[in-house]
Amino acid sequence: MLSMRGRWLLRPVGAVVLFFARGPVERGLREAAESAAEEWNTALAELTPLHGEALRAEIADALVNPDGATTF
Repeated sequence: MLSMRGRWLLRPVGAVVLFFARGPVERGLREAAESAAEEWNTALAELTPLHGEALRAEIADALVNPDGATTF
């Protein structure tokens, strides 16, 4: 639910804009959530074979180097 605060004259204009923008906004949020879920599933699938110290090292490296660069 989205609510607006503001001047009384702008509220009806905002309501009309939100009425027509609802579909594209919902579609964009849905697509973003699906994309994030796909990325999460891919990342999780890559980590599944790792156990113990190898998994801890991979997570620590990802936290230290978020751009994906590997350090040796």
